[in-house]
Amino acid sequence: MAQSEQQLERAREFVHALLDLAEQANRVDEVQSDLDSLAELMSADAEFALFTDSPMIGAGTKFESLQRVLGGRIDDLTLKFLHVVAEHHALPLLRVLGEAFQTERDLRAKRVKVEATLARPMDEADRQQLVGRLAGMLKCPVKLEERVDPSLIGGVVIRIGDRLFDGSVRQRLEQLRRQVIARGNHEIQSRRDLIAD
Repeated sequence: MAQSEQQLERAREFVHALLDLAEQANRVDEVQSDLDSLAELMSADAEFALFTDSPMIGAGTKFESLQRVLGGRIDDLTLKFLHVVAEHHALPLLRVLGEAFQTERDLRAKRVKVEATLARPMDEADRQQLVGRLAGMLKCPVKLEERVDPSLIGGVVIRIGDRLFDGSVRQRLEQLRRQVIARGNHEIQSRRDLIAD
């Protein structure tokens, strides 16, 4: 298991209880926003990341510093959660806690994550149409993640879990190329057979 997968698995252990509390307090979106902001901070601020990752700084010192800096800026529930994370020497998980929290939310809502890769961004009407078609096909709510890859030329590539549906123009052209080569090889072989006879 890769390091990031191990981190996500450990993060899921923490966020399960947090989501229960956030749902009871009706503050799920606020907590999600806080966790996402903390992940961004870990990526953007090397000093902050070094501070949270350092084994030389005690958990209590780390939490006190976080409380001074973040108190009043993030939801109280998130701050209490950070205390628990710090006590378990798990602050490096701040990089993935937001992702793990969102994944847990999606699981509870029975929402399926679908990645759509297109040659150009979709407008809102196309996005809603695609989400509607996918939700109808999958018989559950869909969380669409859109990516742009101009090399596709046109069409769409859909990934649902480990299943891939490639409806891109690039894929169709590749199929056409293989068919032309196969026909050409067949023609060449047929003519060789005629000459040989």
